Amino acid sequence: MDAEKLVAGLALIGIVIIVSALLSGLVDRSGLPQVAVFIFIGAALGPGGLGVFDMQLESPQLAEHRDMPLQGATFIVGKGPAVPAGQVIRFSLSGLPHQPVWPRNVALGLAGAILVAGAWASRRRLPAHQAEQERRKRLDAKRDRLFSELTSIEEQHRENTIDPERYATRRRELLASLERVYAQLDDEAA
Repeated sequence: MDAEKLVAGLALIGIVIIVSALLSGLVDRSGLPQVAVFIFIGAALGPGGLGVFDMQLESPQLAEHRDMPLQGATFIVGKGPAVPAGQVIRFSLSGLPHQPVWPRNVALGLAGAILVAGAWASRRRLPAHQAEQERRKRLDAKRDRLFSELTSIEEQHRENTIDPERYATRRRELLASLERVYAQLDDEAA
C-alpha cells in the first residue's frame, strides 16, 4: 500500500464524515438508514471498490474468520468460543495502509552520521588548536623578552653606560625582531 492510496483513503474518509454530518438531517428525513451509508462507503473503499483498504483480521480467540460480501461491501467476520466477562479480547489487523518507514530511518541514519562526523571533526581539531595556542604563547614570551631587552638598553643609553654605536645597532636589531613578532601575532589573529 503506497502513500498516495493512504492519503486518498484518509481524504475520502474525511470527506465522507463531513458530508454525512452535514447531510445527517436529510438522511434522517429520507428514511435511509445511516448503516446503509456506511455500507456504501465500505463498498467504495474496500477491495471490490477502489481497493484503498484490504485488511486482514488475526486473533488467537477466533477459531475461524473470513471475508463475507454483503450488499456490495466486504466485511470481515469471525467466530470463536465465548469470552468470559472481564477478559481481554486480542486481535490484530494487518494490511492497513501506512507510510513506509524507510525514509524516516534513512533520515535518522544520516542525522546520526552527521552528528558523529561533527563530533569526530571537533575532537580532531583540538590538537591543532592547542598547537596554535602554544605558538601564540611562545610569540608572546619572545615579544616580552625582546621588549624587556629594549627597555634595558634604553635605560643604559640614558645613563650613558652603553657605547652609542652598540646601542644603535642593538636597538635596530631589537626593533626589527619586535616588528617580526608583532607581524606574526597579527597574522594569527586574522
